[in-house]
This record gives sequence, C-alpha cells and structure tokens, in this order.
Amino acid sequence: MTKLPAEAYAIIEGKHSDPFRYLGLHSEGGHSVVRAFIPEASNVEAIGEHGETAPLQRLHDAGLFAGALPNGSAELVGTTMLAGLNHCVADGSAA
Repeated sequence: MTKLPAEAYAIIEGKHSDPFRYLGLHSEGGHSVVRAFIPEASNVEAIGEHGETAPLQRLHDAGLFAGALPNGSAELVGTTMLAGLNHCVADGSAA
C-alpha cells in the first residue's frame, strides 16, 4: 500500500469535515476516479453506466478503496461490496 494523503487519513479516522469532497466519483487529471470507505468490505467493485464492473484497489486496511470506472464510463451507478458471504449493492451518482 502506498502513502496516503492527509485527507485519506482524516476519512479513516472519522475527522474529515466534508468526506464527499474526497469520497465518491471525481475527475482527476482528466480521468474519473472512484473512492469508497467501507470498513466491513473485503472487496469493492465500481459499476459503470452500462453494467460493467471494475475492482477498486484497497488503499488501507481500514476499508479505503479507490480505482477507475470500468471501461472509461462517465457515470457511477453503484458499487458492489463483498464482506464474507454478504453481498450489498449501493447506488451512487457522479458528483
């Protein structure tokens, strides 16, 4: 795991005053990036506008994940979280 910015640690520690400024779908350097903080998740996938999925990389053991949208999708329609035998889909939208 790579060194994280202070903003990421503020999310992990529950101290960020505006968490969705960091979490969710954002454009950075001309690319769409998705970040999620899901402490109970073992794996997280982003679901693109046409139903395609892409795994998000675990950035921190506390449950911070990030990655690109699948196939360059312009919209995030949800995430899939796997924690043990549980399966959960959470809807999301572009910020």
